[in-house]
Amino acid sequence: MDYSNWNNYNRKMDFSNMNIESNFYKNEYSKVSTSKRVSEVVIGIFCFFIPCVGVLLYEDAITNNFWVSIIGMILIYIPGIVFAFLVCFGGVSVN
Repeated sequence: MDYSNWNNYNRKMDFSNMNIESNFYKNEYSKVSTSKRVSEVVIGIFCFFIPCVGVLLYEDAITNNFWVSIIGMILIYIPGIVFAFLVCFGGVSVN
């Protein structure tokens, strides 16, 4: 393949507004009152006793992580707990 005109197809990206946009979303998220968000302590308790509910509260929706947590909880229970803690506090996600 001939890539001699590759630079003609590339676009110049303007990253100058990226920081402004991310600050906007951070400010919008911080306006949500803490009473509407579930406490990390409550999520931790649910992750230990009922892992799928902990994942559900953390993500506010039924996602693939929720289903994997249910499967782990049904099969052996300990992998469900570990996976729930990894999703809620470790940043792990199944896509």
